[in-house]
Amino acid sequence: MPIAYQIVLRRNKTAFFTKTSYDSRFRKLAPGKLLAYCVVEKMFGEKSVEKIDFYTNFPDMKDFNPIIHKRAAL
Repeated sequence: MPIAYQIVLRRNKTAFFTKTSYDSRFRKLAPGKLLAYCVVEKMFGEKSVEKIDFYTNFPDMKDFNPIIHKRAAL
């Protein structure tokens, strides 16, 4: 049984990380962060994306990209 999952939508050369979740019993191992790292590495390694939008402002995402783009509410 997986301890983490991630939903990534892709359009053209952009990947949108829309949902990441994990079994909280494994929190200390950071399975969501590890999974995100592996997915990013694979996508850029295959050159299947040029840009990743983490679709969140969670502080942990700064480990992947220190640039934060403001979002507009509709």
